Amino acid sequence: MPKKKPVTTIIAPVTDPPGHQTAVLANRFIQHARYRLTSQEQKFVLYLATLVKPDDEMFNTYSIPVKEIEKMLNHSNKKRGAFYNRLDDFLDNLTDKKISFPTDFEADGQRLRGYINWVASAVPYKNERGELHVRCGLSNELRPFLLGLSQRFTKFDMIEVAQMTSGFSIRIFQMCKAYYLENERHGRHQLTVAIQELKERLGIPDKYSSFRDFKKRVLVVAQREINEKTGWRIDFEPIRHGTRQYTHVRFDIRRHGPKAVPSPDVSPTVVTYAKRLAVDALAHFGLSEAEVVRHLFPKLTPHDIEGYEDYFTRRWIDHLLPAEGGDPKLQADHYRRALKTLRSDSPTLLQIVKEVRADIMKLAASDPEKFANRYQAAQISEEAFQRYYHEQLRKRGDGE
Repeated sequence: MPKKKPVTTIIAPVTDPPGHQTAVLANRFIQHARYRLTSQEQKFVLYLATLVKPDDEMFNTYSIPVKEIEKMLNHSNKKRGAFYNRLDDFLDNLTDKKISFPTDFEADGQRLRGYINWVASAVPYKNERGELHVRCGLSNELRPFLLGLSQRFTKFDMIEVAQMTSGFSIRIFQMCKAYYLENERHGRHQLTVAIQELKERLGIPDKYSSFRDFKKRVLVVAQREINEKTGWRIDFEPIRHGTRQYTHVRFDIRRHGPKAVPSPDVSPTVVTYAKRLAVDALAHFGLSEAEVVRHLFPKLTPHDIEGYEDYFTRRWIDHLLPAEGGDPKLQADHYRRALKTLRSDSPTLLQIVKEVRADIMKLAASDPEKFANRYQAAQISEEAFQRYYHEQLRKRGDGE
């Protein structure tokens, strides 16, 4: 078997201001990079991106617990040991794959491309507690890409991505979200890409010569998964440019509409399912719905745990020591004071939010159906969710 030629990596020079140049590089990587990874490999890369911090001067290695990899990649939970059985092949394939991207250099009128291995090394080991980890070696030249992903993709995005089964869906989600965030201040939310260029970015330049097949197997699948499993919505439109054949695809990208926090005097039917459970938990201690809506929910809004307000409330109640004595009025005053003085940036709130996010990750890994229901419930009122939920039960009972 002929030996592979060494690949020369070419990176565009970094100029001042460094923060701006890094952002430009990151967006160029996300938008124009060409690679093909399976859905599992892309989830792994996105997970790595969540570990990268802007102040990391060097990131040669990152250590990932194998049990965390299993949660992310075995979200269906159908075969608990399947991931361990194929871990060796998974790491072998991942370390052999590259990302290709455009640089600022040209030779004889040809734009040169750069090439970087996603993962330079992946070595299983056991830590001092005997827990199995994978130590991943990364190239510093991958830094702009991973920093770009870490800035544009939160751990909550990872939970959403974990539900996707198509690598094309994840890649198109990256491209669309990165484009939207880059152009949001200009009011632009339509990304137009030549079909052949899109295939290049997806790593399938020579597949699906028929647009009908490309639409069915790539675009429609990506649209369905993004719209159903993330907080974003995309629609696409094929475009002809002076030819009978489709040449471009236009993606219309939108966030799901913002959810307004109900005012204290509105009907309780506009409170979402999770908020209703949170209200009920605190009502046990004598707090009114108006107090919870006014003093708790706005403080949770910036922390991306919408749909899990009851998770937070249960942990917060457990964190607080009950007032001495059994007087209900004393108990109510105790929790009322704690609620009014709770701040969005308080160490207590931030720690509980961190625990809630861990709970969400566990739910996504162990029970995808319940996670999907939670996501749906966060978008609509409790009353509407109850109708939706019972409709799903009815369909299941009818064998649909």
